[in-house]
Amino acid sequence: MDILLLIICLVLGFSLWLVVEKIIFYIENKNNNNNSNNKEKKIILPQGLNFFTWFFNYLLNYYNLKPTSSIVNNKKSDGEINELKEDTSENTVLKWFNVFNTSTYCVSFFGRPMIFTKDINIARYILSNVTDYQKPPDSSGVLIRLASNSILMSEGKEWKHHRDILEQPFSSRNVKLMVPTIESTVEQLINQINLGNKQVNSGDEFRIDIHSTMTKLTFDIIGKLSIGYDFKSINNSNNKESENVSKQFDFILNEMIRPIRRFSKYLPLFNDIKLFRYLANFETVTKNAIKSRLSVISNPDGEISGNSSTYKTNYLLDPLIKSNINEKEIIGNINTFLLAGHETSANLLTFIFYLLSTHENIQDQLYKELKQMSSENIEKCEFLDFVIYETLRLFPPAPMIGRNSTKEVDELHGQLKQLFRIPKDTLILFSVYAINRDPLVFENPNQFIPSRWATMEDRFIFQHISFSMGKRVCIGMNFSLVEARIIISKLLLNYRIEYKPIKNLDKPFTIYQRATLTTKYPINLNFIKR
Repeated sequence: MDILLLIICLVLGFSLWLVVEKIIFYIENKNNNNNSNNKEKKIILPQGLNFFTWFFNYLLNYYNLKPTSSIVNNKKSDGEINELKEDTSENTVLKWFNVFNTSTYCVSFFGRPMIFTKDINIARYILSNVTDYQKPPDSSGVLIRLASNSILMSEGKEWKHHRDILEQPFSSRNVKLMVPTIESTVEQLINQINLGNKQVNSGDEFRIDIHSTMTKLTFDIIGKLSIGYDFKSINNSNNKESENVSKQFDFILNEMIRPIRRFSKYLPLFNDIKLFRYLANFETVTKNAIKSRLSVISNPDGEISGNSSTYKTNYLLDPLIKSNINEKEIIGNINTFLLAGHETSANLLTFIFYLLSTHENIQDQLYKELKQMSSENIEKCEFLDFVIYETLRLFPPAPMIGRNSTKEVDELHGQLKQLFRIPKDTLILFSVYAINRDPLVFENPNQFIPSRWATMEDRFIFQHISFSMGKRVCIGMNFSLVEARIIISKLLLNYRIEYKPIKNLDKPFTIYQRATLTTKYPINLNFIKR
């Protein structure tokens, strides 16, 4: 049913687009002839069937990594993958950067300009200008229901209001208080990997689905820290409650990028009933947490518990309650933490462990450096940070960042000093994925080289482009890095990690974009006890 509606909308939309674009091209060409001496850069526009191909690919927006011949030929003698390249076929918008040999191109969708860029200078300028360039409206209609009245969806004074409240929970001091909770949860995972056997011997091997495992781990961590709720998804693989919640999150994330969702404002969709039910479930969980937390605050000597989960001391919900903001604002921000706090972290950790498993020399170097440090000094391990930054560069959690222009900008200089004009209500999309693999920025951009960060100039700006930049840089960035350091160090000190895919059983390593960049198929890694 969704496919039929999509086809009808695409056919009608494409027909209307042809008429509108012919008129626009006529007007633009006339203006260009009258202003032949104008220095303004003409941005190339996909036309005709090329645009139809582009638009279809944009809606799907998949990124696939496949072992092409160039990758096979660039393997090292020890079998490590030396180079990673995306499949630049027609199923990715990155193709057009190569087709047009440009860092910026534009398409016009029913007369509305949309600019795609991998120009770091344009990204710096626009992402740092929160007044003239704001986050675009939620075209899927999912986020606005999940996280309305939150820092994620607000602008201007309302955004600053949320930011001021949330700076304290995510301060360096408060994040340090979260460390024991993170460490104890990772220890629970290690016990679970060891199958509860305390007499595990060196060389014992455990095969695990790394993405599923990291999802459970980060879900338990963010549940405890955000609402003081232990989902117990690690300790109990048969826990239907945590499994259902995790599947519901997965469903919501996939709904955000379904092409037909762009028409949800005008058409009732087949999955709406399920989507709204899941969103209501999350709101109920958060409301129960608020109610229980209020009871604890009013009766600090009491204890509130349930049959399967317990509300405990937490570091995110309490400051929100004490800030006297309304319940809808609390729910919106907590849902943001639950969604972003476990999904992006799980993806980052999945990619890190996969890369370490396929680059043995880097894994060995990191292990040696970690072994020489105490758990209290892990944050001083520079090479660990380099591994995290390099993984974020290759696989940014948010591969595309969008901004909407609030006024017309007469000139904007890009990487190659071209002059651009940006009309009002232009949608500007930054391909973080492409920026991070731009050879003008990174030498050997498709190679996993953590050591590059030791000597890279302008390091701070580039290492955190994956968290956005400017005033709207991800507020949970510090927490995410601390969490990743702890999880990587504890697991790597306990296990050697290898990637040994089983032929005809394990599917190839493939990534795709939904709300975040994630793995398309399970990645099974071998954890070998040290």
